[in-house]
Amino acid sequence: MCLMFAFGRGVPSPDLIDAAGLAHATRRALADDSDGMFGYGFPGGHPPLREWVAERHGVDASRVMITPGAMQAVALALETLIGTGSGSELLVDRPTYDMALRAVAARGVTVRQLDLGARWPGPVPAAERRCVYAVPTFRNPDGATMPLPERERLLEQAASGRVVVIEDDPYRELRFSGSPLPSFRRLGGLDRVVHVSSFSKTVCPGLRVGYVITDARRIGLLTAAANRTYLTPSMFAQAVAHHYVVGEPGGPGGLDRAVERMRTALAARADRLCGLLRDRLPQAAFTRPEGGYFLWLRLPEPVTAADVVRAARRRDVDVAAGTGFFLTGGEQYLRLCFAAEPQERMAEGVDRLAAAVEDAAAGATSQQGPC
Repeated sequence: MCLMFAFGRGVPSPDLIDAAGLAHATRRALADDSDGMFGYGFPGGHPPLREWVAERHGVDASRVMITPGAMQAVALALETLIGTGSGSELLVDRPTYDMALRAVAARGVTVRQLDLGARWPGPVPAAERRCVYAVPTFRNPDGATMPLPERERLLEQAASGRVVVIEDDPYRELRFSGSPLPSFRRLGGLDRVVHVSSFSKTVCPGLRVGYVITDARRIGLLTAAANRTYLTPSMFAQAVAHHYVVGEPGGPGGLDRAVERMRTALAARADRLCGLLRDRLPQAAFTRPEGGYFLWLRLPEPVTAADVVRAARRRDVDVAAGTGFFLTGGEQYLRLCFAAEPQERMAEGVDRLAAAVEDAAAGATSQQGPC
């Protein structure tokens, strides 16, 4: 469906992408690295990019794998950790990333949704294979960050049950305010944590380049699973990503410059969206995000997210219903992405959303046809 105002998907608007820097990185890759980027390459990823990620995170390259995006990394981790069948179990937060729920849905495993940072209620039922999936920093969908005591409690409980934790962490560097918290990887060690991240949120989602950091034995299992699944990732995209994140002193590219540019723009957009919502939708509740891409909006009762989504589509506005991020519940919530719309477009988009909430309250639930 073609909708004019895009608050639904977690992507940056094109003006936030450093197109000139990516073009320069592509030219450099073609000039300097054509032998490495034209072939099938390696299941574990482009070696220079693996080395760069390893150095940035202070680990050996044997503990790094480059993947076609973070979601592919999560899927491979689920395959190697819990596989398929009723004897396996995945513990997820409440709410959690909807694509993670979709990734596990076809596996036939048991999914338990709970407050991962709290004391888990009672003994965890026995399962042959179990793991935890969490987005602890600026969580998709609600932008929440798990406090340090809860991170430590989660890792303690996981360790006591010999449970591996998948840490999906693509928003960590996009903090607007406050102090960063240590990652699960730093707190729990690589033998108990599969750390996943991506350049999609900081550089460009079209690159489809993510990475995994975990212990070397598990990297071997993930690489074998990748080789069975897609042979090798794109060496072309990874070579471009490598040249971009390295950058040139005083020249284009560089991950730190990209992060700073993205962080500054996102903070301004988050402030703009919050101000508009306070003015146009005072009956809705939300917390100002401290980072990431998302704002979590609680609708006034008895309005439901499903009704607002339908009404918003009629007004050319795309928003995500909260129900997609829960196994059950979430009917009162919307996820709004503030990365996808420039500030100058937000006022009209929020005006239309406010009108859609009024429509939903009045019972206007008919759907818009395709455009």
